[in-house]
Amino acid sequence: MKELDSNKSVWNSSKYFYKIKELSIDQRGRIGEHFLRDVFKELNMNVEYVNNNHGDFDLIVNLIKIEVKLATLDLNNKFQHEGIKSSKKWDIIAFVDVGPENLYVTFINKNKFTFDNKRGTFILHGEMRNSHFRGKDNINNRATGAGYKVDFPLKKLIETKTIKDLENSFNNEIEQKNWKH
Repeated sequence: MKELDSNKSVWNSSKYFYKIKELSIDQRGRIGEHFLRDVFKELNMNVEYVNNNHGDFDLIVNLIKIEVKLATLDLNNKFQHEGIKSSKKWDIIAFVDVGPENLYVTFINKNKFTFDNKRGTFILHGEMRNSHFRGKDNINNRATGAGYKVDFPLKKLIETKTIKDLENSFNNEIEQKNWKH
């Protein structure tokens, strides 16, 4: 509950998505996975939910392997995503970012990520951004959060207002020239 108190200026009980802050990080992740699974099913896409906890991807949608990362807005107006695996056994990462009143879903395919031993880069809406390495899985019990971390400033994101917005964002990402499946 301490997190809620320290972030009171942004997250309070009058906000639409307030309850998500009461969940554990793992529970929030499951919410993101189930949300996207249900949206893709609603869009009549072929969806398989891969319930493998700390695996490399969470969903297979029309044969595309999707890793889902959910974050909530922090005090610095950023969304922090951890546990991005450099193995690239996934095709796309779906970043589900939840603000007190708004939702932002961003799809980034694996060809827009580069990784080395300490840091990496990725492209967010045409802009090169940095990621950094947080550690390896199963070393000192760091399975959660291990891998690479990326931060998304709120001002760089595009709000997802409708299912059609989400569908268009997904389709735009898989239709780009640098898509390799």
